Amino acid sequence: MSTNQAISKLENAAFGVSPKAQSISPPCARPIKVNRWQGIIGIFFGVLFFLTFLAPILATTIGIKFAWGCFCAWAFVVIPTILQGSKSLRVLWKNWIAFGLWIIVISINVVLERGGSDAGIIHLIIAISTLMAAIMGAVIGTMPAWVRRAMLTTFLVILGIQGYISLPTLFFENEIARNLMDRDSSAILEKVFYAKRGVGDFHLYTGLAVLTPALLGIVLFGSWRYRIILGFLFIGIFGSIMLSTFSAAVLLAVLGTVILVGGILWSRGFIGMIILYAVVMGVLALSLTLLGELEQVDRVSSKLERLFEGVSAAGIVDGDETRRGYLGSISLDTFLAEPAFGVGSVSMGKNSPLLYVKVGGHSSWIDQLAEYGIFGFGPFLVFIFLLIRQAIWGWRRSRKITDAGVCVSAFIFVILGFLNPAVFVESVAVPVVFLLSMVSSADISSQLGGGSNKNE
Repeated sequence: MSTNQAISKLENAAFGVSPKAQSISPPCARPIKVNRWQGIIGIFFGVLFFLTFLAPILATTIGIKFAWGCFCAWAFVVIPTILQGSKSLRVLWKNWIAFGLWIIVISINVVLERGGSDAGIIHLIIAISTLMAAIMGAVIGTMPAWVRRAMLTTFLVILGIQGYISLPTLFFENEIARNLMDRDSSAILEKVFYAKRGVGDFHLYTGLAVLTPALLGIVLFGSWRYRIILGFLFIGIFGSIMLSTFSAAVLLAVLGTVILVGGILWSRGFIGMIILYAVVMGVLALSLTLLGELEQVDRVSSKLERLFEGVSAAGIVDGDETRRGYLGSISLDTFLAEPAFGVGSVSMGKNSPLLYVKVGGHSSWIDQLAEYGIFGFGPFLVFIFLLIRQAIWGWRRSRKITDAGVCVSAFIFVILGFLNPAVFVESVAVPVVFLLSMVSSADISSQLGGGSNKNE
């Protein structure tokens, strides 16, 4: 097969473009060569960038500015690699155009001060951080397999250690994570005190819950020896989510785990999957029985039970005691009234006159449609759709459990967007986009002839 035919076949698979519509195709990408020191330094800054959003001590003290610094340092180290991989990366041009339009939309709203709050600046900062994650993930996807494996394993190890450090505090100080969420900016010393003990607020545990399937995929990818070690660390992460008292985080972490583990046995037969689910549900039921007296567990199980009964009896709007159904209906009404360009940046800001009046602020997919309209929010929806679709195709071709875990995390991310803020929560959006971009780019690089991706 000629080079042009190979590229045409790839683009036809990736974007649904007819081969007849292709006139000139780029030359086939060569495998990217990364020396060991370049790879190690790149991993170092990549891990720091990732942890800035999921390590409480970094998020509380230095925050996004540090992440941007890590990205710049990482980009300087891997600039030769970026140039080498440009032939593979430019296949993602639709992604970059969509995200560029999204940033332009946010910038216009900031300049025009639409929405009447500082939310636009917050949206722009997080959008830029998410774009950095997309670029970093895409470049890493073109690198040799050992770079990706080392980076993912390091993520899991550090997050697992953080989880175990936090368990005593979460166990003995009931609802401490929830209380930290309610503290204002003047309580920075208290937040730092608990951050040193690995305890964060809502953002941390929601992000970990969404990433649970991806982290479990990393555990299951290695040999049995590594599975035992990494599995032990994964239990620390999962345990911290269970004790966080955030019902949505607990529910999504359990859901993501059940979906991924059930999918593993799908190829082994329907009966095997049913048996697995029965075992999982039995273990959960036994755990709830044994830990039912624990305040953290009782709070979550009681709330979920009340929510189920309330929604079943009175519907999503009137039966939801968290009022998320009602807040979502506010945003939906605003979107229907202003479907084209919305009312401007509102969510995540402070003292916005339109928050809870025009925008509910607790359902990203509906909130952003109310804020930016279908034309404004459309570019981001196109971007995330392309990423998820490419990642799913990557998993279908590779059949790697790590790719499957990322795809399940993407599914959990979509669900979370209907229950809570997700698009502009940096601990959620940034890691998800990072991993999706990595899987998508690795698949494209492999299809273009990147031999480094074939040995994973």
